[in-house]
Amino acid sequence: MVFDTDKLHELRGKGADFKESFDMGTYIARPRLRPADTLTAGSSDSQRCQNIWIDDKYLPGFRAGCERFMSIGRQLQVMALRALALGMPHVPADFFDAYHSEGDNQLRLLHYPSAPWSVFESGEKGRIGAHTDFSTCTFLFQDDVGGLEVEDPHNPGTFVPAPPVKGAVVFNIGDFLMRWSNDELKSTLHRVRAPPRRPEDGEMTRERFSIPYVSHTLWLGG
Repeated sequence: MVFDTDKLHELRGKGADFKESFDMGTYIARPRLRPADTLTAGSSDSQRCQNIWIDDKYLPGFRAGCERFMSIGRQLQVMALRALALGMPHVPADFFDAYHSEGDNQLRLLHYPSAPWSVFESGEKGRIGAHTDFSTCTFLFQDDVGGLEVEDPHNPGTFVPAPPVKGAVVFNIGDFLMRWSNDELKSTLHRVRAPPRRPEDGEMTRERFSIPYVSHTLWLGG
């Protein structure tokens, strides 16, 4: 962790993330703690923080499409966490339901614009630096460009490419899930770099699109 002001300024000025994002959250259902599979996650009118949408006259169907995608992501979350619970000792199949009953999740639309190779090779710009997700888990939908890398668990500091697989969704373990499993499941340190260079790319990188659906844990405190 870095707290020194000058050092932070230096770090932020080097290899800064070069991407665009549009983020949205889901509707927070009431009452709390009702069965997870009865919730609807299509509405975007969060009771905690309102989404800011592009007016439909400028981008017809955008909001409806995003809300539909959020709803599908919510269904995937419930099924995946129940499947995961089946593989954990002394845990009922619905263990995770109460901790995710509100479906308070996040959808991110990420665009990594094309840029000269030189800005990435010099370290002037980056995509996303190495990090773990603090949530329960993340479902990542991505195009076929590539650039995602994960740390080799046997060689800390060494990152290996995670090439896209057509039709596959990447399941990324978050910090909360690592803690829940008593560190048996590891929170994945990952990053995004410029995609693999091809002879036909010339001086510019390819742009990349990805959609992380982030599964957040319900806060049960007072």
